[in-house]
Amino acid sequence: MFPLQIGINILLLALGKTKTFNADLWNVWGKIFTAVIVMGTTNSVVLAFVVASIQIVLELWSSDAHQKRLQKMSGIPGVTCSHRTLFFSCILWPFDMILRKIPFLNKEFGVAQLRDKIGIFAKTMCWVSSWAACSALLAGMTSSIFSSWDWLRARR
Repeated sequence: MFPLQIGINILLLALGKTKTFNADLWNVWGKIFTAVIVMGTTNSVVLAFVVASIQIVLELWSSDAHQKRLQKMSGIPGVTCSHRTLFFSCILWPFDMILRKIPFLNKEFGVAQLRDKIGIFAKTMCWVSSWAACSALLAGMTSSIFSSWDWLRARR
């Protein structure tokens, strides 16, 4: 799937249909997941690749559309995000516009404001590492429960 992503990306760049180059190897699993779901439901490999190709194109166009906002937010020139989660912005945008009209909800909210309120706990890495540790612990406990792991025998 990665060669397909790079090939489509280079083609769109050559045709001037995108300004984004997506070389994120770890981002490919979403396209693979989509292709597997299509393959499983339709039993067509060709259709699976067609749908994954459409997802690749939409992700590139979405990253182009979000580039200015992401550059403004991050302060890094030319940066963007080519991830399928940006598709949710199409659904969430109208709600955002409505919420911006409500004065007590239309406030700046970011790391700086959060840091003023809760101090050290606003650090991004602190939250990420805490979340990762908790989710790994819960995933391990859940899988061990469902796998009928014999804890007493394992300790010996």
